[in-house]
Amino acid sequence: MREEWEQTKRNEVFVTPAGDKISQGHLVGIINEEMREGDTLLAAAGTVPSDLTKLFDVKGGKTVHIEFGNSCMGYDIPAAIGVKLTGTPGEVFVLMGDGNYQMHPLELITAVQERTKITVILNVNNGYQSIHGHQKALVGHSLGNEFKVRDEGTGLLDKGAFVEVDYVKNAESLGVKAWLATDEEQVRSALAEARAEDGPCMIVVPTERYKFPPGSGVWWEVVGAEVTNDPKTRELVELREAGRVKQRYYY
Repeated sequence: MREEWEQTKRNEVFVTPAGDKISQGHLVGIINEEMREGDTLLAAAGTVPSDLTKLFDVKGGKTVHIEFGNSCMGYDIPAAIGVKLTGTPGEVFVLMGDGNYQMHPLELITAVQERTKITVILNVNNGYQSIHGHQKALVGHSLGNEFKVRDEGTGLLDKGAFVEVDYVKNAESLGVKAWLATDEEQVRSALAEARAEDGPCMIVVPTERYKFPPGSGVWWEVVGAEVTNDPKTRELVELREAGRVKQRYYY
């Protein structure tokens, strides 16, 4: 089973087909390979902690610090600053999505103020794609979880164009060294250059919005609408309830 999963990672997750943006899973694999003994990676909230538990290998003296129990958006950058201030000898990396980042970008000023060397690797997928995935899986429709303008014709948020944010300029405006990395080679190059810097850094990586590693296959009790006239939502609720027969309590 383990070897089968390792082959899946190598052959399916840690590759990017021609013409596609890099996936979050592939990005995790690159970071894993580029980290060295004594380095620390932090993550919290969204799909990043889930992907790390599936894909990251801590062999070689690497440390992963994950806040997953409460999925705290806004935790990552302050936590990374704290880890670095404890005297951690290696590099301190943060892997986070742009939705999470928008909750606390000005915490980078604290890193600048304290001359704290952290490197934020920003996975840009144009929204809160974790909860967006739940929304589509449990309700069957998309609403308000992506960074889109309202469509002029329909008036709907899910039909408008994506809002384009220049996160490199955003980071630079706060005094942070920043790179835009759009493929594997650029990500590896940026990680190497960031390692040589003395101050806080950010690597901005546009990724595929809807490409995820294989699922765990477990049933998760995240409740959708109990009463609805929408046929798609009713279908999804029935599927969720069908999985309840295997639910087990361990308390």
